[in-house]
Amino acid sequence: MSHMNIDSESVIQELEDDLIEAMRLNALPFLERIFSEKYVFLGSDGSIWGKEKALKDYKNPKFQLSKFEIHDRRITMHDNNAIVTGISVVEGMIGEESITGRYLFMRVWKRGEKGWEIIAVNTNMTE
Repeated sequence: MSHMNIDSESVIQELEDDLIEAMRLNALPFLERIFSEKYVFLGSDGSIWGKEKALKDYKNPKFQLSKFEIHDRRITMHDNNAIVTGISVVEGMIGEESITGRYLFMRVWKRGEKGWEIIAVNTNMTE
């Protein structure tokens, strides 16, 4: 049983790396596939939105990330779910809005019929 978790954990590590790269490069096909249809995002300001709004931000012609680093990433496996926590350091803009800052994050992945998908993200700005 633990062997399955180790394999799943390495898959999540790869998906997390792919996700960060997709966010940096604004790779919409990957992002459209990886966000669950029931995706829930809870932002630092208390706002809550779903997949459509998340993708809208990436489709914004003025979306720009000049820096996106992940630190202290931890992955906790729970059967067909993975919880990823860490710190992201971001520099960038969505339109006229700055998203520059240091964020604590928690991302929840679920393995379903279509493979691993992100079902929830929570971020809290720390600086």
